Amino acid sequence: MNERFVDKFNVPLSIWKEAIIEIGGLLRRYAKVGRTIDYTTLCKLTRAIRLEPDEQMFREILGEIGEAEVRDKRPVITSIVTQRSGTREPGSGFFVYHLKRLQKIDREVGGRRVNWSLKNLQDEVFEFKYS
Repeated sequence: MNERFVDKFNVPLSIWKEAIIEIGGLLRRYAKVGRTIDYTTLCKLTRAIRLEPDEQMFREILGEIGEAEVRDKRPVITSIVTQRSGTREPGSGFFVYHLKRLQKIDREVGGRRVNWSLKNLQDEVFEFKYS
């Protein structure tokens, strides 16, 4: 858990951890059935903490979840969180900041992911056997 963000958002560490666990579980539930989930729906389903789809705290939580998954050599589960309308792809922050950070972490942990296209990332998530 990144305590820097907890301090930044004035959220108790226990609540931050609970939100990470809850959102991670929601993402795995959607991944198991091969579905994406939009930012708004994910925020509405989250009970541990009140989140809005366009706020920095939500982006930081998703970033932390994505980083943990890559460190543990699992698929980029945050790739299934999408915009509600339009392209139904992740927002620009996913591609501009988050994906670059994940690629760096993947290299650090000896990952072998070569194809970082959105389709490939989502296919990996949907094919992974989550417990």
